[in-house]
Amino acid sequence: MDMTTVRAGQTITTANNNVIVLSGADVTYVAQQSVELESGFQAQQGGLFYAYIDECADLVMTIAQLSEEHKNFGEGIHINTNPLSGKTNISYDLQQVSTVSMELYDVNGQRIAQPLNTFQQQAGVHTVTVQSKNFPRGMIVVMLRTNEEIRYSRFTLATPP
Repeated sequence: MDMTTVRAGQTITTANNNVIVLSGADVTYVAQQSVELESGFQAQQGGLFYAYIDECADLVMTIAQLSEEHKNFGEGIHINTNPLSGKTNISYDLQQVSTVSMELYDVNGQRIAQPLNTFQQQAGVHTVTVQSKNFPRGMIVVMLRTNEEIRYSRFTLATPP
């Protein structure tokens, strides 16, 4: 079966497109706000079509896309991973008082942790320790939101020796 996933930060619309999900196809649309299927959209018998609204849809990007779209990718976040202890320390610097949230995603864009959820912090350096021993092995993307910006970084969890 041919699998296709279309993702958008805000809206996916099929307006003025004769979109046809063919028999044997597996098509998924994931958008942050809406998926609009307009006149001309068809799903043939034997084809699979899914549409999801996901507030984090814009985060499901490849590392290359993140690096290209966010020129400061990896800047402003320091990560220290200790696979033997199963802990990861994530440090960042705030220039002023800010509301902060932090989320961690696996390579499939699934949120695996939310160590900070709209937490007010003073200016200065802060460190968050997350228990990473149960995280999937491989690439982990960190998203840090402040009042002024969104910062991204990444780290890799490898199986301990």
